[in-house]
Amino acid sequence: MLFRVIVMAAALAATPALAGDVKASQSCAAKLTPDGKKMYDAAAPAVKPDSDLREVIRSAAIPMVMGGSLTVDVAQANGPAVGQCLVLLK
Repeated sequence: MLFRVIVMAAALAATPALAGDVKASQSCAAKLTPDGKKMYDAAAPAVKPDSDLREVIRSAAIPMVMGGSLTVDVAQANGPAVGQCLVLLK
């Protein structure tokens, strides 16, 4: 039982280091356009330390474009700024 507590405490202590700078990323996202914020919110949960951010953003944006909540031009215009915020999560 004590071993499990120690392991869980160690895992929780390591989590912020693995998760990147969440506060900085969220602060960055707060400055995005409303459409950029939607893209960020859709893409952020998929960001991992080894993620290809271009692919993460595309995977989040394509359904939004296909669903009509974004246009291709808006997604392309916001992609670089969204990527700059997401890189802080890595």
